[in-house]
Amino acid sequence: MATDVMDVRILTAIHTEGSYRQAATRLKMDQATVSRRMATLEDSVGVQLFIKDRKGVRLTEDGQTLLGLADRAVKSMDAFDRSLERISVVRAGNVKINCPPALCAYILAPAFTRIISDTHPLAANEQKIDWKEMPYFSFVSQGVPVADIEISWSKRGHAPATGNHSITERIGATPMLPYGSEAYFRSRARPKRFSDLHEHDIIDHELYATDEYLEAWNVELARSAVGPRMKLACLTSVIPVVSGGGGIGLIPTLFSPIVTNLVPAVLSDCPYLARDLWISATPEALRSPVVKRVYDAVIEILRVPPWVERR
Repeated sequence: MATDVMDVRILTAIHTEGSYRQAATRLKMDQATVSRRMATLEDSVGVQLFIKDRKGVRLTEDGQTLLGLADRAVKSMDAFDRSLERISVVRAGNVKINCPPALCAYILAPAFTRIISDTHPLAANEQKIDWKEMPYFSFVSQGVPVADIEISWSKRGHAPATGNHSITERIGATPMLPYGSEAYFRSRARPKRFSDLHEHDIIDHELYATDEYLEAWNVELARSAVGPRMKLACLTSVIPVVSGGGGIGLIPTLFSPIVTNLVPAVLSDCPYLARDLWISATPEALRSPVVKRVYDAVIEILRVPPWVERR
């Protein structure tokens, strides 16, 4: 007779947990299924394997005879699954994550480095991930057309154009505030209102001028007597200039815990400014267990308050 390996797992789980209910919880099955499958196994061999009493459920003498073999069978299957996953990792190669350079440099790359070296694996989607079994990650600047996973910012309420990436998920809104450095505010009076910004040196991002949801920021730029001190093409350039004391820049709040010398420039009447953060991948890419686990981990990293709001 050929025994289903799940029945062997059920037998060892009932013995370990001491009840059908707790075994079902451990195996993420319903109790009725556990009871039915064990009863079917006992009927097929004509032998009782468990006895129920006031203390719970315990193995019969015949059940004890099978327990050692069952334990070894489960351990062998677990070893087989781990080997199969290692082969999958090798075949998958690097998981390419296409994202804005600043998000990669300040958030994702450091986070993955910490996770991989951490002895406590990250919990994502109720699964413990062993990062030592994961492949290397390849972060590429946004604009490269071929990547397993793509992360992007967009205007509020507008899903990004992802080409053939048919599965797109909004992670949340990234609030934005005018930030300056401690050094800048030691040399200049700190603005008390948002409308005071036009009196300061502004470090601007080229993309913000085209975003109608950042209109209030652009209005202050237009009122400025000196105009933007610098207009840079990406946050990777804006953040170092602002943190170095060059002026005030509009920066997503998720970077403030990372670049520690940045402080909010506005104390009152600041309008709500934000951009949406999205993640996408093709169905084909997500069929790879490795890519799916990295995809889930990216969401887990980025959905940490106060970095991203689910509004």
